[in-house]
Amino acid sequence: MKILIEISTAQYDRLLSVVPVESPVYSILKNGVVVDRSKASLERKTVDILCMVDQARALHATAKELCPEAAPEIEDGLVNPRPFEP
Repeated sequence: MKILIEISTAQYDRLLSVVPVESPVYSILKNGVVVDRSKASLERKTVDILCMVDQARALHATAKELCPEAAPEIEDGLVNPRPFEP
């Protein structure tokens, strides 16, 4: 099953900067799409990452190790998955 992981652009950038390019997690991150969820009074952009549950787990494990501040947002996507429906 594919799920959507939503992560703030700041956490995404931090995580991407510490994951080695040759890591499989790097390619998962690079497939993320920036989404503008801004409202009239609040600018808010996030990155949606469509991935398999096992890839999301690998992403979470990597975040816990290399960028712990990004891990809670990824964990939220695992605990409360948003299934992808094309």
